[in-house]
Order: sequence, then C-alpha cells, then structure tokens
Amino acid sequence: MLTSTAASAQFTQPRPASLATAEVPSRGGDYIAVVVNQELVTAGEIEQRVVRVRENAARSKATLPPLSELRQQVLEALIDERVQVTYARDSGTRIDDAELDRAVLNVAVQNQVSLSQLRERLRADGVDFT
Repeated sequence: MLTSTAASAQFTQPRPASLATAEVPSRGGDYIAVVVNQELVTAGEIEQRVVRVRENAARSKATLPPLSELRQQVLEALIDERVQVTYARDSGTRIDDAELDRAVLNVAVQNQVSLSQLRERLRADGVDFT
C-alpha cells in the first residue's frame, strides 16, 4: 500500500522540462509534439508562437537565431509554461480578479501604453486578452 501511495505522489509531481523535450519534425498537419504532465503541446502551437516571435522581432528589428534553434527555444518555453500551469493548478494557486487587473495595468505602464492599446497589441499578436 505504501508503494502505490509513493508512486502516485511521484506521478502528480511536475516532471523536469528536460524530460519532456522533443525535436519537432517537419511534416504537414497538426500533431502532438510533446506531452508535459498530461498537457499537450502541438506542432501548430509551436508554429504559431514561432510566427509571433518572428513578427515581434521584425517590428523591433531584433536579431533571431536560426529557425531550428528558434523552434527549439519556443518549444522549451511552451514546456516551461505547461510545467508552471500544472504546478499552479496542482498546488491550488489562485489569482483573484483584482490582482490580475493590477498585473495587466503594470504591463501597460511598463510598455507606456493604455489598457486599450495593450489589448489591441495583444490581439494583433494573436493573444486572447480575455
């Protein structure tokens, strides 16, 4: 009985991102690229994020690494996000509306834009503000 409890406790713990990394092969259609703590990362998500990063870099005239390296960095960022979300959910972390509103306002202030401009910029970048 103790063994099954220990095994289930290990199963619910977030796995290190390094265990979930995978190279995304180039092929048509959307498919599951990586599974992180029962959360899926699809090739489509990776490509959408790559496009967004490239567009943002073009706007700011930033230099990017080669495409294969950029894809790997994007994949690692998506894995990190999934691990963080899983950990937050499993640990019962909650953020109330007031705290979220303060954080969004802080982002707008740091970027020297109004809330409506921030929403529009996020929408243009393909990020759902709601």
